Amino acid sequence: MTETTSDAAHDQAAVPKDATKTVALVMEADLDAPIDTVWRGLTDPALVARWLLPGGMAAEQGAVFSLDGGTALGVIDCAVTESDPPRRLAYRWRTAATESQPALDTVVRFELAPRREGGTRLKIVHDGFVVAADRPVDAVAETGEEMIVLLPIAALMRRRPRRSRRPAQLMRGTMPTVMRLAA
Repeated sequence: MTETTSDAAHDQAAVPKDATKTVALVMEADLDAPIDTVWRGLTDPALVARWLLPGGMAAEQGAVFSLDGGTALGVIDCAVTESDPPRRLAYRWRTAATESQPALDTVVRFELAPRREGGTRLKIVHDGFVVAADRPVDAVAETGEEMIVLLPIAALMRRRPRRSRRPAQLMRGTMPTVMRLAA
């Protein structure tokens, strides 16, 4: 059954102003690197520090570690909730509230699958963000809301990435990916 416009408008009006829902950031990409190489990029502390944040890293279920989010995020406490090398890794991502950011208690999940034509399909889901209930989340984020994630493919392949001389350009050897919100 299809909902009419007037019903949809009525439903939105019925949502309390301070109502919230939980959403996830989802990123999927086909990488040219083999699955074991991508797994290493997600679990090796030195490589994680290059593309995400510095700090410890562990890939064993039940392991705990911290990432250094700097002044913006502070210390991020993580606990591995699932580990199935080299196909799946999940961990809790907890931060305390700062002046600029609310506290977070989310889950980051990495799913890897080999592709028939070679390389790896990588899906990253960062779930548990609390947003206003009336925020649309069924489309790619609009300009100004998009998040670009740079995965250092060259570093995964043990090559040194080159930095662009023009600041507007992305770093060579990285893969820009637009993340989208998913309900």
